[in-house]
Amino acid sequence: MTRRRAARPCAAGARALLPLLLLAGCLSLEEENRIVTHQVNSKAYYEIGDFVRAEDQCRRGLAIDDDNANLKLMLGYALLRQADRVKLEEAARLFEAEAGTFGSDDWRVDLGYGMTLQQLARLCAEDKAPGQAERVTELRADARAALERAGAASAAKNNTPAEVPFHLALLDLEEGRVDDFASHAEDALRKLETQDKVFAAQLSQQMGETEKQRTERDRSVNGARGRRLSRELARHAWERKDYATAAQSMERLEKFGALDRADYFTRARIREELGDDEKAVADYSKFIELSPDAVDDTVGRAVTSLTRLRARLAEKRTATPPGGS
Repeated sequence: MTRRRAARPCAAGARALLPLLLLAGCLSLEEENRIVTHQVNSKAYYEIGDFVRAEDQCRRGLAIDDDNANLKLMLGYALLRQADRVKLEEAARLFEAEAGTFGSDDWRVDLGYGMTLQQLARLCAEDKAPGQAERVTELRADARAALERAGAASAAKNNTPAEVPFHLALLDLEEGRVDDFASHAEDALRKLETQDKVFAAQLSQQMGETEKQRTERDRSVNGARGRRLSRELARHAWERKDYATAAQSMERLEKFGALDRADYFTRARIREELGDDEKAVADYSKFIELSPDAVDDTVGRAVTSLTRLRARLAEKRTATPPGGS
């Protein structure tokens, strides 16, 4: 574990100690300014999604001061976001070495470490080489431990970000931990829903074009996470034949943006099971409308269900006299 290096005595009144300070590696004012510039630039590039340039700025700054904790933290995340295996391995080493640099209650290092190990586990799971299965298991276990530490530390500050339960929920899916998934997914969805409202409020205010684009991109990522978890909750509820819960999950899904083609088919089936024929007809019709060139068998199933439901609705209308008496 890397320990924080003691602050360097660079006060203006320390000129008498200049030779000793130089030996200790004290940065000049020019170097300090360059460090700040690299920090600002790396953050700006990171926020617009240019992780390669963010990495470059971090490395330039670390070439001046290789013990700058903020630059190392940003470098770790810039490497993580590029999702390249070599860069992920470097990010893992960096986060592991930095654990404790900011203090044991800072969750950012453990969050980055857990996300990095989780991504490495996914890549290893795709690798069919001997011994990879064991490494996947080990990586996932270490990722979970890091994410749980991040959750505990951030909860102590009442500042747990949605990323923590979201990535724990993904780990649950990858490991087949259904009960844990439901708990983590619900926690993440509550935070994601709140964050979406924050983004909506921000976008309703006047802001610069760059800030607007960044906020829209962040809201898009937030929404994609919410839709993913909502779909998985609906799927698990469907498999349990808990159609009411599945319907609730689909309602949450719609809070994060318009449904896509497959969502209409899923919701139609759920509504059909619940006996809500009219809404099921509307969803099947929308699904077919969005499938002009589709060749998968779901279109045929939708047509069959739609025909059956329309016939049933017509029969109900015929059987019910005017006025319902």
